[in-house]
Amino acid sequence: MQMWSSLTISSSAFFGSIDEIRQIGRIESVGEAAIGDYVAIRGWVLDTDSRASVLSVDLGLDKRVEHRAVIGIDRPDVRDAHGERALKSGFIGIIPVRSAEIGAKPLHLRITSPHAHVDIALSDALTTRRPSDPFAGLSRRQDGWAFALDGMFVGDVLAPLDRFGVSIVSPEGFTSIRGWAIDEVAGRPAREIIARAGGRYLHVLGGLPRPDVAANTGYAAAVDCGFVVPFLPSPIGVDEIRLYAITENGGYSYLDSVRARQFQTLGSSALPESDDIRSSIDEFTIGGRKVESDGQLAITAGTPISLRGWAVDSVGPRLTGGIELLLDDAVVVQTQTNLPRPDVAESFGDLGVTESEFALQWAMPPLAVGTYRLSLRAFSARRDATALLTERELIVEAAGSV
Repeated sequence: MQMWSSLTISSSAFFGSIDEIRQIGRIESVGEAAIGDYVAIRGWVLDTDSRASVLSVDLGLDKRVEHRAVIGIDRPDVRDAHGERALKSGFIGIIPVRSAEIGAKPLHLRITSPHAHVDIALSDALTTRRPSDPFAGLSRRQDGWAFALDGMFVGDVLAPLDRFGVSIVSPEGFTSIRGWAIDEVAGRPAREIIARAGGRYLHVLGGLPRPDVAANTGYAAAVDCGFVVPFLPSPIGVDEIRLYAITENGGYSYLDSVRARQFQTLGSSALPESDDIRSSIDEFTIGGRKVESDGQLAITAGTPISLRGWAVDSVGPRLTGGIELLLDDAVVVQTQTNLPRPDVAESFGDLGVTESEFALQWAMPPLAVGTYRLSLRAFSARRDATALLTERELIVEAAGSV
């Protein structure tokens, strides 16, 4: 792993340090991050005259200083060096890496105290790169796994399930997915567990001791087969986390998925619109009949609707964070882009977006006769924006009238 040394914050009004810049989620190296990800920036800063904490710290890359850091974090090490008033000097900020340019980036800080307001640029603080594909060079292998999910936990308490089998978690407390996986062919733990939530690859803590599993399965060499995936669901809708296992000889298998949501969720309408999602609707049928590209749709209860297409978040590029079919503003179907479209990946020049196709079906329930709005939306890779893929006017008619 690349070594990381702190960056000095220095001006006539302030002094401090950036102690860490790291990609959130799947971390491949320190001091660099993939386009489309977020980075956490941790450090401390003091007012030069008072040796006290400041009023605010704003952060950004490429001169876009638009992300307010959380300040007032305890730093006993700074207090020991600079006095009691320096205890609350710590800060942490989270900023998106959205630039399409690859290479070294300056980190810009805007620091404010009662006595000064200063902009500081730290050259070459972060290196941006294209997202990597963790499956590149691996071969598919679907069988030969002993595997189990213990579930989604909040602390040490198993999260309850709703009537759809979705784990319900609180935004408070450490939330994680726990499980284990054994390569039955080798009789050993998986070389690596990969967890993907839409376009995000999550950090997985693997190689955890599970002597109970080794004893119960008879694989004595697989005692360290446990894993934990820290994860906090988005406040928007339902997240799906897909789990994959990699063998020692480079094969990989899809194991299972977990769906989770926060106790109280918001609709996708709460998110801003994204101009970065590219998509195509390849097939739209009602009752087995292809739908034309415009005009109203007439339908009765029980008629099946199916949609198939692809969607990619071009920032990165990344796989999208999910697909929703809505009737007016109510979600009726949620799905992921989990089907392979090598032609789409080739057009973006990125193998990481191979599984960009979605397919969904929905049977029209009994509804009052009238006009409704049927729309299809896609989430950005990190579910922090959404895009309208298609929208049609749906006329519900009495049975036998269509």
